[in-house]
Amino acid sequence: MSDHLTGVDLSAKMLAQARLKNCYDILIEEEVITFLNNTHDTYDLIQVLDVLPYFGDLNGFFASVSVRLSSEGFLLLSVEMSEDEIWKIQDSMRFCHHPDYVLTLADAHGLKLRHQEILTARQENGQALEVLLILFQAGMTAVSASLRFGQNDDLL
Repeated sequence: MSDHLTGVDLSAKMLAQARLKNCYDILIEEEVITFLNNTHDTYDLIQVLDVLPYFGDLNGFFASVSVRLSSEGFLLLSVEMSEDEIWKIQDSMRFCHHPDYVLTLADAHGLKLRHQEILTARQENGQALEVLLILFQAGMTAVSASLRFGQNDDLL
């Protein structure tokens, strides 16, 4: 599935769990935006699941990701959803983001929406925590995306 798999996390405990999976070529203990700003590598896929609830303003995140994706690379992310504000801190001390805010920032950084869906990430305090899973692709204009994939086709 991948020639090289890099894992990045600020938490040493999370990296220890990742190490047990024995699937990563390299694990790096660093904040994700710092890592992206310091590396010179590009990636065909950047997967950011259950990470954005630790960030309020996402402009710096999208700026960093957009320069590290390969020319037609993919960004897969999840966000906890805000219904009324572009982003806000929740009682859980995690941030949620309005879907339109995320989509607007991605578009401003040259990332085109390929797929989105709401799914249950986990149970929190006895209730389902729904997140928005979004797949973006770099380097895709609306015309090339419709020619390559068909206007109504989803990748997932």
